[in-house]
Amino acid sequence: MTEEKCLETNVMKELVHGTPSLALALLESTPHKEPPLVASSFGGTGSLANPMNVVRVSSKSTVTHLYAQLLSLAAVLRHQIGYQLSIGSGSQHRQRGAYLDLVWSPLADLGALARGLRGLLTPPTTDIDKLLLERLRRKITPDPKVRTLWYGSFGDDGAAASTPMVWSSLPASRVLPPYRPLELGEDPVYFTRPLIEFTDLSNDRTVRLLHDGLLPRAWRSYLVSIWPRTCHFTLKFPLEELPIPVGADLSVRVTYLGKDLNVHGGDWEEIDRQAMPTRLVANGVEVHPWMDPPETTRSHEFGLPASAFKGRSELELCFQGKEVDKNTYRYVPIPVAELWILARGSDAVLGPFGSQNGASKL
Repeated sequence: MTEEKCLETNVMKELVHGTPSLALALLESTPHKEPPLVASSFGGTGSLANPMNVVRVSSKSTVTHLYAQLLSLAAVLRHQIGYQLSIGSGSQHRQRGAYLDLVWSPLADLGALARGLRGLLTPPTTDIDKLLLERLRRKITPDPKVRTLWYGSFGDDGAAASTPMVWSSLPASRVLPPYRPLELGEDPVYFTRPLIEFTDLSNDRTVRLLHDGLLPRAWRSYLVSIWPRTCHFTLKFPLEELPIPVGADLSVRVTYLGKDLNVHGGDWEEIDRQAMPTRLVANGVEVHPWMDPPETTRSHEFGLPASAFKGRSELELCFQGKEVDKNTYRYVPIPVAELWILARGSDAVLGPFGSQNGASKL
């Protein structure tokens, strides 16, 4: 992960200097990963070779040979106690112990970065590649009239490091219920706060998306409500901790998880998770009306109404599922993968800060 992150940083530096072809060449010429495994579903073909066949490995110190040694150990465990660490050694699927089949799962964003770089050189033709190119352009050529007041990729604080300058360091633990850091050993209080869920890599299609660079790091975790009492959940932002420029228009950008990623695998795949219509409210004022679950994961931007800020010292963003009494692990409000609070205007970057209890145009 450290090597991947260093490579990603170097590629971005090369890109910022305006040479996408050299940045792509650096990325493609650096051996940053091993060939991914092909994992099959039940009874499929092309799964990992049976580790029982691994009887001898080279002593050469590489990631591949370390993996071979793990397979050799897995073969011993399979023979002695019936332990199944891979589909190839008899495990049903990755959710039931085939953890070795996840060894090659990318942790950084190199795959998505490579696709974005290729999009800079050759116009993309697919919707997902167009989205990845748009995300990359925001990173390397941020709009000088837009200030990112706050950004959150829920469940992965490190994802914010690759976002253009974020002006507020307000941690997500103070934004989400119970609006304080949880103590070690404390119950995660899922009855009173949304669940932070991670992409289910026991789903074969999701694994392929990840290896193909079609699943950005920031989309691999998200907020999702699984109990009726959390079907409406509120994020709180003290306005005094958001450096809002004078005269700026405020907006929110939300990445809603689409039907393409709001899925499970393994034993849970058959429940066929679905999302209900969802709306967003700011301090009691509607930001967007009821939205049906999108087909694909993407970011949406909405203006924050001026009336939502009048006489307020806090911004409360409430995500509301429409059918509270039907909210279960299977039927949820649209999951939230990312959230930006943005300020727009001619002085949005260099202008003075506004008052702390004004409107969306401060």
